[in-house]
Amino acid sequence: MKKVIEGLFWTFVLVFFAFGIAGFCSPFYIVVYFFEAFVPDIQPLSDILLQGLQLPHYCAKRVLDIILSRTDS
Repeated sequence: MKKVIEGLFWTFVLVFFAFGIAGFCSPFYIVVYFFEAFVPDIQPLSDILLQGLQLPHYCAKRVLDIILSRTDS
């Protein structure tokens, strides 16, 4: 039962939060990444925006890990 709830939680986060955050971060990441070549000090900002872009991948991977490792009891 715990795995089902955990899987539903990550699916909820994926659908309702992760795609929105990635969509918000993407235009800023494109601009910041371009200027990172000229201003190396903005690399930490670029890394944070990249993590926001990768959030849907992280959530989907968590859901699949839970589904594939599920040993129904």
